Amino acid sequence: MLRFTSLSPLIVLFRMTQNTSIPVNYSMMPPMDDLNKYSHLLQVIEEMGRDIKPTYANNKNAAERLKKNIHTARILVRECVSELERVMKA
Repeated sequence: MLRFTSLSPLIVLFRMTQNTSIPVNYSMMPPMDDLNKYSHLLQVIEEMGRDIKPTYANNKNAAERLKKNIHTARILVRECVSELERVMKA
């Protein structure tokens, strides 16, 4: 199972730069606001995990929360990926 930590964005950045042979330095690290986006994404994913089982049991409230969280997660993933691409170009 994959575990996310507060250092995960930096690990992803390091792995991506390893593949493209770009050295990692402190200026390439995402600003704190972007780390907050990432931690918010992790929080939304955690909430989604709690709603999956009740959704299978036909709980309509859980299904609606899951839909809302999926929508929110998609937006956050898009923002995190665009920020990572911006950092990679810098």
